[in-house]
Amino acid sequence: MALAGLCLAGACSSPEPSKPPVPPVEGPVGTPTLVDASPSNGASSVPRTAWMALRFEGGVDPRALASFALECAGKTQAFETALLDAGTRLVVNPSSDLPDGANCTLSFRGPSSEEALSFSVASRGEPARVLYDRADSSRLSPWPDDALTVADDATRTGLRIAASPPGQGARRDLFQKALGPAMSLDGASPIGALVVELDASLDQKTLPMTPEASLDPLATMGLFDVDAHSPELGSRVPFVLKVDDRVSASGASSHVLELLPSHPLEPGRKYGLYVGRRALVDPTRPLDPSAAYAASFADPASSVGALSREVVTALETRASPPIHADDVALALRVTVRSLDDVPNDMLAIRAQIKAAPPPTFVITSVKPDADPNVAAVVLGTFQAPLFIDADGKLTRGNDGKPVSLASEPAPFALSIPKAALTKPVPAIMLQHGHVSDAPFIVSQIGKGELAPAGIAGIGFTDLQMRRPALVTLEYVFDGLLSVGRVPDYQTQSWAEQLAFLRLLPSFEASLDVVPLAADGTSTPDGKPDLDASAPLTFAGFSAGSFHGTGLLAYAPELRAASLAVGAGHWSAKTMHQKLDTVHDSLATKVPDLTRADVYLLFALGQAAFDAQDPLVHARFARRAQAIVGRGPSILLTEGIGDSLVPSVATRAAAWQLGLPIMERVAVSVPFLDVAKGPLTANLDSQTSGAFVQFVPVGIDGVAPTPACAATGETVGHFCADVSKAVGAARLGLFGSAFVDAIPTIEPVEN
Repeated sequence: MALAGLCLAGACSSPEPSKPPVPPVEGPVGTPTLVDASPSNGASSVPRTAWMALRFEGGVDPRALASFALECAGKTQAFETALLDAGTRLVVNPSSDLPDGANCTLSFRGPSSEEALSFSVASRGEPARVLYDRADSSRLSPWPDDALTVADDATRTGLRIAASPPGQGARRDLFQKALGPAMSLDGASPIGALVVELDASLDQKTLPMTPEASLDPLATMGLFDVDAHSPELGSRVPFVLKVDDRVSASGASSHVLELLPSHPLEPGRKYGLYVGRRALVDPTRPLDPSAAYAASFADPASSVGALSREVVTALETRASPPIHADDVALALRVTVRSLDDVPNDMLAIRAQIKAAPPPTFVITSVKPDADPNVAAVVLGTFQAPLFIDADGKLTRGNDGKPVSLASEPAPFALSIPKAALTKPVPAIMLQHGHVSDAPFIVSQIGKGELAPAGIAGIGFTDLQMRRPALVTLEYVFDGLLSVGRVPDYQTQSWAEQLAFLRLLPSFEASLDVVPLAADGTSTPDGKPDLDASAPLTFAGFSAGSFHGTGLLAYAPELRAASLAVGAGHWSAKTMHQKLDTVHDSLATKVPDLTRADVYLLFALGQAAFDAQDPLVHARFARRAQAIVGRGPSILLTEGIGDSLVPSVATRAAAWQLGLPIMERVAVSVPFLDVAKGPLTANLDSQTSGAFVQFVPVGIDGVAPTPACAATGETVGHFCADVSKAVGAARLGLFGSAFVDAIPTIEPVEN
């Protein structure tokens, strides 16, 4: 198909493709026995854009391909073939659309005789198109798109985003603010969504909705590595696809495809988004390119068309089976932004905290507890350094680096187990979840889970709960759409975590409050209650795990960390919880807002938040070379069917941190390795790591985790957060970390 790059949607014809030479052989060569075929023999209403896919009992001898012929309405049809799955699957791709309403026959020589598959082609219905026109000022989608960049030699990618806000009035003003931070970037977010608009609703059965389906060679959509310098050139990237055909509050209909990469894309690399014409509204209505897209593709002078042609060329030469221009409804090139500067603020903050004396603290109460395993519960505050001003903006010195100009008291809580009455005990830093605080997590985990094992639990109340009116789930939007920037609350949260870790060794060495007298007063015995020589460890829960995922890149002091049901990815998490709430809220201010607009705003919000997103920062713990030293051993847990944290976030974090799924695998994740426990030194020579899935009651086709089944837990988030099975896994990791230089993660009853 040498001329395929000039043809779209059957608009022009292509010469018959050349076929590989067939070695001479005596007698005909046939195929193994046919197992199944799509379309099947006798099928009707086959889309005119269909490929034929045949599966055989064994591998097909390439010489047998010479026997294949395709005929429609009495005329020979040109095609090319590709063998997949060790030759057991054969794809026949017609070189142009099949004739509308025609009867067709695909014939070939079988094991012993000639065989044929006959089918009829559907008639032609109303066009269904991808909405793409870079001259249309009313629409920003598709996003992202390298057509919305300009050359800039000052950036690492050589590009800079340059897009105009769509629409007019309040809608334009909204996008003007949302686009602001993106305009300084040299590419797309590595974790943000790709958003495509259509003019009709597609049949989801013709779309790759799951990561597994997105990797199928016959998937009707694909995200491909098309970077000429990439070792993975031509490979598919897994993604999760969401289809939204709902009517907006304004009454306008939108047909949206949101493609969310299953794991972060590589910074600086070029990717190709392909939307194929085998995606259907129905068999009579395959998806077609827009007139503007077809025109730019065919115009040798079009810079927009050149980008699409670059992607199609890669698909023709690198994809298997090849994807040609007449198979394409949309092909976009997307360059991912560089991340080299992302760690700089946190590195400066870490250096400043490490160079300063440990934060001061005040104990406000020491009380006995009814729990028989607890000797005392201690409450107090520590002086958390503030690196932000009253507007949530980082304060910077003359050198441009963040600087702490103030501090504020942050409450902490500590549970001391009865074991501390006889010898100092190790302590685990606990980070609570959303709508929670330090006393709650210490009560729930420190007392209920750790105290029976002779371990103390200590944690502080995070910024989100100290300033709940400011730090909401929507604070990214609140800042972005009001003042055109995202407040630096996440960076401040990491600064507080690092400061607390800086405090712990001196706090542990000096604390002496037990035993308590009969009246509950403290009677120090001159011995420290906590073991300051024990390794530092961390356990984050939900929002605390969200914070913890990014912390790992800057806390090599930690020997082990448990991250339960939280992993970063602001846009995926917020959309998972509050997509409709955000849509309805924005629609009250912008009457002509569409559902597609909301998806675009989330994509822009993610680009603005990348520099603070824990999932992005986790790259610098393991996926990229560690920037401040070896990170901890890690246990990351996922709750299947989690209604609060999307699986795409936790699984992406597992990939970013290099974690395998430890058996049992409840739901397969095609881009993660599988490992059988126990695991020791499996990440590197000093660290261990595992991603573990927990299953609540009520997930179709998957047996629940025994501990969750025993309590009837139906919520995946809590099954993987605080169930006894998760607690046992955490205790196993931390118990090993306290006695072994290399922690071990034991098999989990999940």
